Amino acid sequence: MTDEEIIIIEYDSVKVMEDIKKIYEEKTGNTLAESEPRWIDYHVIAAYISSIKAEMNDVAKQNYLRYARGKRLELKGELYGERGGKIKAGKARTTMRCYIQEAKSRKIVIPAGTRFVKDAYVFSSLNEAVIEAETLYADTIVECLTEGYVPIFDIGEVKEIIDVFDYFETCENISKVIGGVDEEDDEKYRERLEEVPESFTTAGPEESYKFWAKTASDEIKDVVVVSPEPCYIDIYLLGNNGNLISEEIKKLVLEVVNDKEKRPQGDRVELKNPSVINFTIDFSYTLYKKDEVRALEIGELIKNKIDEYAKEISNKMGKEINIQDIIEIVKNCGAKRVIIRNPTDRKLEITEVAKCTEINIESSGVE
Repeated sequence: MTDEEIIIIEYDSVKVMEDIKKIYEEKTGNTLAESEPRWIDYHVIAAYISSIKAEMNDVAKQNYLRYARGKRLELKGELYGERGGKIKAGKARTTMRCYIQEAKSRKIVIPAGTRFVKDAYVFSSLNEAVIEAETLYADTIVECLTEGYVPIFDIGEVKEIIDVFDYFETCENISKVIGGVDEEDDEKYRERLEEVPESFTTAGPEESYKFWAKTASDEIKDVVVVSPEPCYIDIYLLGNNGNLISEEIKKLVLEVVNDKEKRPQGDRVELKNPSVINFTIDFSYTLYKKDEVRALEIGELIKNKIDEYAKEISNKMGKEINIQDIIEIVKNCGAKRVIIRNPTDRKLEITEVAKCTEINIESSGVE
């Protein structure tokens, strides 16, 4: 039975009308014929009752985690206390490197709260930084003043300062700006709530580390935990579309998993990046002659489905590259024949991730 077929409260309008007709005939002793003027009145009533019962059915289904959404989903999370809360919108972070004009014989202080700007986004340093004597620069972690989505600015794109300090010359970000995400969506929140029971332990199980690592930032899409030897824990983190997690987000993860109430005292935790296996998708397809008039529609569908496949495989470590998956996707869209030029089949280790760097799709017409 699919989710759509699960009905707790029956709300079919035809059945509601049958019930109304039955009650009417029992109470009046008369037959309610379709030719009667009042028939349409009762039909309107049946439609209205049906809509109310449909809403009641939806509310009843939301008593179960898999169907709950919005505030009802958050209420289910409240059963687990703080660990069951939805991840709020995150603030983007990066590391700024600030240079002075020439080396000085004394320390130069960059105050906490020093602001930097890129477009409409203002970043503020979290701590005081010091340019040591006879050196030219110091690094400081900065955070966006506003929560929510911020574009991923590349290294060197943030280079304007608002609060100029003594002897300032230039500045630039030396890591990508990352971590500016909107509030956790219902689907991901629901999946994380299913993992909450694994978190009620300090015995260090794999699923517990996974759960707590994901709570640090919604930027984290996948977590793999490996123990190369007793008491040593390697946690591999993966961002969206195969991107690696920034050092700033890793620091947040370490703060979470190293909490004494979450990590066994003897465990030594290290955060690592997965090995990225870059690949390209390159193929041509032929349609059936009968679908010639739908060629543009099918072509657009193929493009969208392949884009979804590329994102899916890039968001999960250890997911193998299998050209049969691509062929199946394209044929399910309506293609008669598919010729794959790239990629080739490849099995991945659990700490590897396949990242699609380019997609090239060609139509070979119809036959």
